[in-house]
Amino acid sequence: MGRLALARQLLGAQYRRISKRRGPKRAAIAVAHSILVIAYYILRDDVAFADLGADYFDRMIRPRPGDTTCDGLEELGCDREQSHSRVA
Repeated sequence: MGRLALARQLLGAQYRRISKRRGPKRAAIAVAHSILVIAYYILRDDVAFADLGADYFDRMIRPRPGDTTCDGLEELGCDREQSHSRVA
């Protein structure tokens, strides 16, 4: 698999995401581990590999209701002034 082909796939996205935080060597090991896990399930379940796409991680991380930000609380109907009041 060439470098260009890896650029738009899940494993390429995983490598780029991990290498930012942990460095290229650890990212390569993490991707190798993912390849072994994928190979295991392909052989065990006798299924074809279906790439989830390079934007898979971005789709997984999305804002959820109840975030701790004030904007998220306001969307749920909370008032900013009420959150700062003390209960006596």
